Amino acid sequence: MMQVENEVGVRGALRDHAPEAEKALNGPVPKELMDYLAKNRDSLIPEISRQWADNGNKSSGTWREVFGGDRRGDGIFMSWYYARYMDQVAAAGKAEYPIPTFVNAALGDWVGQYSSGAALADTLNIWQAAAPHIDILSPCIYRSVFSEWASLFHRAGNPLFIPETQADPGYAVWAFGEHSLIGFSPFAYERNASADTPLARAYSALEQLAPLVLDAQSKGAIAAAVLSPDKRADSVGLGGYTFEVSQGAPAAGGAGRGAASAGRGMPQGGRGADQAGRGAEETAAPTAQSPFTPSTGYAMFISTGPDEFTVMGSGVRITMRPNTPGPKTACLLTVEEGRYTDGRWVAGRRLNGDDTSLNYSLSEQAKLNQSGQGLRFAAEPGIVHLTLYRY
Repeated sequence: MMQVENEVGVRGALRDHAPEAEKALNGPVPKELMDYLAKNRDSLIPEISRQWADNGNKSSGTWREVFGGDRRGDGIFMSWYYARYMDQVAAAGKAEYPIPTFVNAALGDWVGQYSSGAALADTLNIWQAAAPHIDILSPCIYRSVFSEWASLFHRAGNPLFIPETQADPGYAVWAFGEHSLIGFSPFAYERNASADTPLARAYSALEQLAPLVLDAQSKGAIAAAVLSPDKRADSVGLGGYTFEVSQGAPAAGGAGRGAASAGRGMPQGGRGADQAGRGAEETAAPTAQSPFTPSTGYAMFISTGPDEFTVMGSGVRITMRPNTPGPKTACLLTVEEGRYTDGRWVAGRRLNGDDTSLNYSLSEQAKLNQSGQGLRFAAEPGIVHLTLYRY
C-alpha cells in the first residue's frame, strides 16, 4: 500500500488566497461534487449533510452559496481541490502499479483548525467524491481521545488504518476488536523495538488469534474494551452477554511489572523525546487538545460458539451477565488458559476456585444477580477459552 502524500493541508489559514484560488472560490461548485451529494444524500456523514442543509441544500451555486463562508465551508472548498490533485497522482501511479493507496491526516477539532483541506474525518465525503483512486483516509492519532477519532474515520465505507500513533497496545487491541482495524503503525517504533515492549507482547497474543479475529470481524462476533486513567471501567455486549471490564493489575509496561521494567513502557512523546505530543505547531491550535493518554488495561472478546468465548486481556478484571431473556445470573462453566497454534486451541491449565472467584460475598452477589466469579488478567497479555451457563 502506498501513501500518496504526507499530511497535506494549509496550516495557519482557512484557505488559499492566491488569485487562482479566489477565482475558483467565486466560481460554481463542480458538477461532479453536486451530483455526488445528490446521489448520496441519505448516506452523507452528518457534518457534510448539515453544512449543505444550513446553506439551503442548493443544487448549484458558488462555493460560498452552497457551503457558506465559515471555516467549515472553506475547508470543504480546500478539500475538494487537494483531493482532485492527489487523485490524479494516485491514478497515474495505479496505472503503472495497481496497489491500494491511502492519505493520512494530522487532526484538528474542525475543518481548517489545523490543516484546512486535509483528509479529515468531517470531510470524508468530499475526498471520496473527488478522489476515487484513493482507497483509505487515515488518521494520525496523537490525541487523548483515540477512540473518538478512530470511530469518526471508520464510517462512510472508509476502512480504519492508523499510519501514525503512539506505541500503545491497548488502543491497538481495541481498534482491531471494535473497528476491524487493518493496520497500526506507531511512529518511530523501530528505534526501540524489541520482543519485550508492551506492544510486542500484545502482538504475540494477537498473532495467535489472527485467524479467529479475521473470521470474527466478518461475522460481527468480536468486541473489545480499553481502559485509561480517565476511563476506569467499560462494558461490551457479545453473544448474549455483557462483559464488565474494570481495572486490575497494571497493563503490560506499567508500574506493576516490577522494578526491572521501570520506564520500559510506551514512549510518552509523539515523535521522540524532543517532540512531546506532536510539537508546538499542533498544540498551539485555537482549541488545544490534551496529550495522548496511555491505556491502562485492555480486553478482546471473540464469540466462538453458543455460550463460548475466547478472551485476550491485560491488566483487567472481567465479570459477565446475561443480556437476553432467561435466567439472570451468568456463571463460569469452564475456563482454560492456553494458546492458539496454527489456529488450533491448545489448552493449558484449567482454572477454578480462587482463580475465578473475584468476590466471596456470595449472598450479596446473589442479590445483584452475580455469581462472584470472573476473570483476572495480569500485566502480561494472556488468552483464555471459556464457556458459560446461566441460572
